[in-house]
Amino acid sequence: MAIDLLGITFWENGFKQFTANTPLTSPEAFADKRIRVMKSRLLTEQFALLGATAIPIDFYETRQALADGAVDGQENPLVAIAQMKFHEVQSHLTLSDHAWLGYVLSASKKVFSRVPPTIYELIKNSAQQLNQWEREETARLEAQLLAEISATGTQIITLDATQHAQFAAKLAPLADSLAMEIGYDILAKTVEMRLPASLAATPPPILIGLDAELSGSAKEAGGAIYRGAELAIEAINSAGGVLGRPIQLVGRDHFFNAGLAINNIKWMATHPDLVAIIGGLHSMIIIQELATIHELQRPYLVPWAAASGVTANGYHPNFIFRLSLRDSEVTPFLIQRALAEAGTGRIVLMLERSDWGRSNEEAAAELTRVYGDRLLVEWVNRGESQFLSRLQKLQAAGVTAMVMATNFVESSYLVNAIAKLDKPFPVFAHWGITGGDFWGANRADLAKIDFRFVQSVIPDHHSSLALQAMQQHYRQKYSLPADAPLPAFTGTVHSYELVQLLARAITAAGTVNGEAIQVALENIDTHDGLLRYYSPPFSATEHDVIGGLPLLLARYNSDGKVIQADP
Repeated sequence: MAIDLLGITFWENGFKQFTANTPLTSPEAFADKRIRVMKSRLLTEQFALLGATAIPIDFYETRQALADGAVDGQENPLVAIAQMKFHEVQSHLTLSDHAWLGYVLSASKKVFSRVPPTIYELIKNSAQQLNQWEREETARLEAQLLAEISATGTQIITLDATQHAQFAAKLAPLADSLAMEIGYDILAKTVEMRLPASLAATPPPILIGLDAELSGSAKEAGGAIYRGAELAIEAINSAGGVLGRPIQLVGRDHFFNAGLAINNIKWMATHPDLVAIIGGLHSMIIIQELATIHELQRPYLVPWAAASGVTANGYHPNFIFRLSLRDSEVTPFLIQRALAEAGTGRIVLMLERSDWGRSNEEAAAELTRVYGDRLLVEWVNRGESQFLSRLQKLQAAGVTAMVMATNFVESSYLVNAIAKLDKPFPVFAHWGITGGDFWGANRADLAKIDFRFVQSVIPDHHSSLALQAMQQHYRQKYSLPADAPLPAFTGTVHSYELVQLLARAITAAGTVNGEAIQVALENIDTHDGLLRYYSPPFSATEHDVIGGLPLLLARYNSDGKVIQADP
């Protein structure tokens, strides 16, 4: 929508194949080759993993570059190879099917805004009804083109299953290094589509579900939770798994929609070997899932959601286990820090009008009684974007600092308005803002504001040896240099801790039965974790991690890295 185009459907262009003057039948065959690509970070890194150099060249100049020897090979679907006659200047065509290329059929939003909705629906439905025919026509055309290319004397090689597996193994790190850019919604869907094959293995994996926002404004939170579970599962499986079986993560995107979230966990529970579900960051989604969670009787692990009602939910037995920063601790912490900065001024609490916001209001109740009218509460509606006049009035009423408990989108609008004040006041934010690329979206405004936020862990700061080792593994797995920001890393660490605790509970229960694992989670005696030593982590009556988590004040540096804000 940013460029006013309406997506209608995807049409087929075909799978990519390689051409060169030598067979390209193994990753080693690409060593020191120069390969023409369209401009793309993914393609550049793909060929770097194969030991080749990716060279971006305009599509219509590619044939001449191949003929001149400026590049050694290229990748394209058969339709493009035949159209541009690349096979006439390359001796070998390797049928690799290594990537799929499609067309996005789109239309002008401006144009369609002027036609009746029935016309738009007719065009959209007609285009989508053509999908199957278009794919079949592409396959028919490719068979014809392959015969024509073969008739020219071009040598055609088809990769076998073993060769495909060699390429897959070599390129496996690509998905990890670009996962945030590709989107964990897409990667999770890929895992789901391959799930029947995974379950056919001997022994079959034990499944852990993940139900989170993997796209949209909070996709970094969902991706961070996914990564924490993924890293923990990798560590557990490398040590032999649990009950003699590997663990596998299967995730679904709920698009910040409670109905979809409930459908997701119902689908997950159809798998008898799915032992638990991980969810976050939205408290309101989890609260709306509570009845379904307890009907399904699978432990639901929460690494990121702060509202009191998540665990104080009235269910016995309670299947929710949370290792997260909580409003009952975070809100007083932020208010006290804001009061210390405000001098004799007043504090405003900007709270989202939701279960989460009401939980923060409740957590602030005692301090509100103590400090009276020095603490003001203002409510923020979902989607609200105009704040400047309201903030100016608050400043005129003596407000000199803000505590913010709003999610990514509304927080961005608030920061934009604060930066426009003649004297921007300091902001102390809940950690919900880190669920998206808050610094990337607001870097210019954040440079004008004293903006701090709560975290339970700050990368590279006073971390335990175990946490340091985990961070090092994280950077290696996701191809991040030592000075690169770790997106929403607090969520990753919490998720890692919970999956490790879950593995201990499965082992203690000796079964994949959800009720038995729920009891086992309540009875873990001690656990030496990344953040602290838990003794115990939970009990039959306490499903928030006992003793809480560290409360640290952080800020973004000029490169978007989370650093310590306290002296």
